[in-house]
Amino acid sequence: MENSKENRTETTSAEAVLSILAKDDGFVSGSQLAVLLKISRNAVWKAVCSLKREGYRIESSRAGYRLLVDEGEFSAVSLQRLLHSDGLCIKVYGDVSSTNFIVKNEAEAGAPEGLCVLAASQSQGRGRLGRSFFSPAGDGLYMSLLLRPACPFARAQWLTALAAVCAAEAIRDCTGLETAVKWVNDIYVKGRKVCGILTEASADFENGRVRYAVLGIGVNLREPENGFPEEIEGTAGHLEGKTTAVLLAANFLNRFMAAYPHLEEKGFLDAYRSLSMLDEKDVTVQSGNSRYPARVLGISDSFGLLVRREDGRTEELVCGEVSVRQN
Repeated sequence: MENSKENRTETTSAEAVLSILAKDDGFVSGSQLAVLLKISRNAVWKAVCSLKREGYRIESSRAGYRLLVDEGEFSAVSLQRLLHSDGLCIKVYGDVSSTNFIVKNEAEAGAPEGLCVLAASQSQGRGRLGRSFFSPAGDGLYMSLLLRPACPFARAQWLTALAAVCAAEAIRDCTGLETAVKWVNDIYVKGRKVCGILTEASADFENGRVRYAVLGIGVNLREPENGFPEEIEGTAGHLEGKTTAVLLAANFLNRFMAAYPHLEEKGFLDAYRSLSMLDEKDVTVQSGNSRYPARVLGISDSFGLLVRREDGRTEELVCGEVSVRQN
């Protein structure tokens, strides 16, 4: 029993030491760590030894300890080092069924806002309207973020719009590629879809507000070795291997977490409008069992799609699917 307690203490100390070293790219002295964590210098040394046994690369010198991280390395530590926000809890997995599924389960169990799950691959990746999202190992960014916004449920779609702006800007920043948004949740590069966003929200029906939202993002970083599946090969694109999952995730999260507290100010509306690829396009609208032709007029103040039907009626779409008609 005593050994078990000692092992748990050592594990907790190691996690705490790792958390501090992950946020600093310089040396942190053993005495400083001891003071911050309220443990002995010997306990700090044991914690560092434990981390080294687990495979973490820690450099030791007279100046203290330094965690060595490769920015391209697919790990929670490498991502945490690049983040500006302290309010994120990063978890990285190998193959999972779905990152959204994991985060939804954690949300129902009471996990706090800021849980962010990344996976190397997904066996059951999902997109909107029940579609699957092709998620092969090593070829994409597959990530889900838990949010608990204090907003009416009707505004949950604003989260998707904000994520689309942040994803488009992050892709452009990391790769130099020009991006566009296809309402409401797809990012296109060179006329092909490279990123899909799926927001799943749970409502509190007593007050009409959001209990939690899970924001899922999938990005095709490079073309899979055997190509894309037949059903999407005509529309799917990729980022030509110009960035890594960690660098793109960090760029997106830094943008999103900076703007998210100001969601209801809609400061990203103009950016969303400027990125829209559907303005003045003739489209086919699929809404429930209804299917009809229309012309896109633009984006509304509430991030809906403004369209004009053939009979001249104008309406705002808040859900549904549109496809561009070929002339």
